[in-house]
Amino acid sequence: MDAQTSFPVGIIVNVGWSTYSGKTLDHISSSPTLAVWNSGGNWDSELANNDWDVIVMQPHTLPGRQVPLNDEVAAVSTILAEARSAGRNANTRVFIFGPWAWKEDGDKPPWNRVYEGSWIRDYDPASITSGLPFNVIQPFEGIFKQELETACPTEDISYIPVGEVLFRVGYKLSQTPHPIPSITTAWDLFDTPGVHLVDDAIPTMAATYIPYMTCLSRILDLPPSSIHRSYSI
Repeated sequence: MDAQTSFPVGIIVNVGWSTYSGKTLDHISSSPTLAVWNSGGNWDSELANNDWDVIVMQPHTLPGRQVPLNDEVAAVSTILAEARSAGRNANTRVFIFGPWAWKEDGDKPPWNRVYEGSWIRDYDPASITSGLPFNVIQPFEGIFKQELETACPTEDISYIPVGEVLFRVGYKLSQTPHPIPSITTAWDLFDTPGVHLVDDAIPTMAATYIPYMTCLSRILDLPPSSIHRSYSI
């Protein structure tokens, strides 16, 4: 399936990305050769040798489901320093990709609660670092983004609320049953373990469309209605 995006006149978007699934920013920042860039290089050289208006980063949890706040905050500083090591990107804006809730081991069986139920409990830095099961919820923005702003007071840091949008989608679905065929809850957008968004789980492109449009809308500061995404087989 081919996908095309149409932007308002005057906006041109060129994207480069680097990923290392399941790893923290701290790990990626210290192992640049392991996180391969989409063009075939490594993130450190690609960031340093090109001009970027925006750099987006997604913090990650460790296997013990604890958020390594200090390590992840330090990793953001390391990555930004590398992006500016060749004299470029002095005014690059920083966006933090806000993750979503997922199903915890404690939810088995029967894994049948509505998606917004994952966002009810309140978390704070103390509860996370004490090793309690971590399920990404709204306060994540207040925790990580606040720590990052404190550590990097001169940076222009913004937040992409993908998890919040998914929460609102889940809530709307619970209030208006079956507005979209085969999607009755936000969990229908996820794979079977309830961790990753996946289009294979449903016969639409909604699972990738939602985070994609949320990212563009937040970065460009435009309503999603002004960005047109089309698909063809």
